[in-house]
Amino acid sequence: QIFFDLMVEVENDRTFGSVRQNQMEAMLKSLGYGAVGFNVSITAPLQKHHACQILLSADGSKLQEGRTQDSGVSRLTRVTVSVEDDTQAHSVDPSSPILSGYDLIAVRPLSERVFELCCKSMRIDIISIDLARRLPFHLKTPLINAAIARGLHFEITFAA
Repeated sequence: QIFFDLMVEVENDRTFGSVRQNQMEAMLKSLGYGAVGFNVSITAPLQKHHACQILLSADGSKLQEGRTQDSGVSRLTRVTVSVEDDTQAHSVDPSSPILSGYDLIAVRPLSERVFELCCKSMRIDIISIDLARRLPFHLKTPLINAAIARGLHFEITFAA
């Protein structure tokens, strides 16, 4: 079995260097993980300092497709953007200069309208639902089915 932990929370800065990455990777590999996603959580609206600053290799250059040859564990960068209104949702796009440096883009919808946009039209990889708090909207089956048909993945967090 190969497991993936795509939400290892880190700070968006260059101090999260190769030593800490290698330690985390070694631990996850010993537990049978095949990939790790170093996640940065932000709240919309997006700003320049939200651009990815995490370096995934010892020499300071970003690795192609996140994979290191010697370890066999894929390292990915990920951003989770909490979005409350639909005007902010339109800025969450992989072609944005702020988000283009991340391998995975997740959105945590904080309103029904943003959830609908995530499911139907936003260019994202993951819809992150926080069940540690009461959702201000209902999860509707047609929207969930639309997201699945588009190839999106759902993530449920239940502890903070």
